[in-house]
Amino acid sequence: MSSTQVSPTVAVRCSPVVAALLLLASGCSNDEGAKTPSISLDAAFEASPFASGDASVTGFVTDVAGEPLAAVPVSMCAAACWPSVTDVSGRFHFSDLSPDDYAVDVRGDRVADDQLLSTIFSLPVRAGTQQLAAPVRLYRADIGQSWNGADRLTIGGLELTPLQPLDVAELQRLTGDTSISGVMVPPADWPSYRLVHAGVTYEPRAMWALRPFAHVLPAALELRIGDPVGHVVDAETALFLVDVTTGQGQWVGAAEPADSERPGATIGVISWVILAAPSTAG
Repeated sequence: MSSTQVSPTVAVRCSPVVAALLLLASGCSNDEGAKTPSISLDAAFEASPFASGDASVTGFVTDVAGEPLAAVPVSMCAAACWPSVTDVSGRFHFSDLSPDDYAVDVRGDRVADDQLLSTIFSLPVRAGTQQLAAPVRLYRADIGQSWNGADRLTIGGLELTPLQPLDVAELQRLTGDTSISGVMVPPADWPSYRLVHAGVTYEPRAMWALRPFAHVLPAALELRIGDPVGHVVDAETALFLVDVTTGQGQWVGAAEPADSERPGATIGVISWVILAAPSTAG
């Protein structure tokens, strides 16, 4: 998703029903290794039952063909979370927001009878009216073949190997998914992520959206880069995971090719994965 994508909704009484649709991880490390406190949904919603500010945000959500997607849950979270859903034109709208840095969470996997992927990205909101520069396009997951929870999965050149076998039946019970699935997202639909580690700024080279989004895994997945990603994987390339509470990129380790004997980077929650290299910008 190139810059931003989203669709409007009415602004935003905090409905417990909608709140129940939103999943937040139990906490995540920032680039320095410190724990970022997770947001309690109950606390976030109770703290601010109505938005009260001078900013508004409108966006649209579509499928890959550009057709609007209705009834997609969208939330914006900063100090509190504000929920909405897209209307029949795929539009969502938030008004009376306080200026802040928000995480925009678009849940394609909450759309009935469709295997769509979710996304989250950060959005600085300032006073006044903002419309996302581009629609948020939600891709259909590449479901693939049946999976036993132990074998390697390959999604568009990204190889995912459980460090311990995962209980596929439990995965299905918790999420409705029988496997981990996803798609390699074309550059035109990349959100804008700030990718920094140890003082080095990185530029994305490839992105993958994975499903079931925001599911915390009982055992980590090891990541390696195989074909046909089409980018050099060397000592400088790295992998980032998009934090499911903040929409920011988190460094998870050096990128290792499929044939490397070194351990690959690992992730413990399903989100977007980014292959990146140090920025060449001046």
